[in-house]
Amino acid sequence: MKVGDLVKFCCPDVFMEKKFESRGVGIVIEHRIDNHTNCTIAFEVQWSGGESSWEHKSYLELADESR
Repeated sequence: MKVGDLVKFCCPDVFMEKKFESRGVGIVIEHRIDNHTNCTIAFEVQWSGGESSWEHKSYLELADESR
């Protein structure tokens, strides 16, 4: 995953909150790197509804562009 990718928010139903349901798809606009491992650990996403948020990479999937 990289800046500019189209992504969707996903998490297990048990963790899904009402505020996450409206996120739909978004675009990765920035990434955060862990200083110790030098690996990307989180991404800032601009959601289609106008909201932006920082998300750990485990909560994001690349949006299926074939649909």
